Amino acid sequence: MSAWRRKALESFPDLRHEFAQSDVTIYQVFFELLPRVQAAHARSDTLELQRIYDFARWCFQQKSEDIWNAAGVAFYEHLVDEPTTLSQIPRLVAAGCI
Repeated sequence: MSAWRRKALESFPDLRHEFAQSDVTIYQVFFELLPRVQAAHARSDTLELQRIYDFARWCFQQKSEDIWNAAGVAFYEHLVDEPTTLSQIPRLVAAGCI
């Protein structure tokens, strides 16, 4: 099992069924997390936000281009799409991640 999949399953056990499927890509994981991060912002769920942003940061720091690129183009790039996530970028995205 890939490191990113193991990390995703560990970080989001409620999505085990979706993320454990062998045909799921890291890009699909981030597309699944985007609405979750928006909903977590809407309800001020700091634990969920921490899990999502920690996972994205972990992926962005990996050596594999496919992993850090997925974090950039399938997650960080889309934070600007919604006013709530856009306004929280300075607070929740670590320097150097975008």
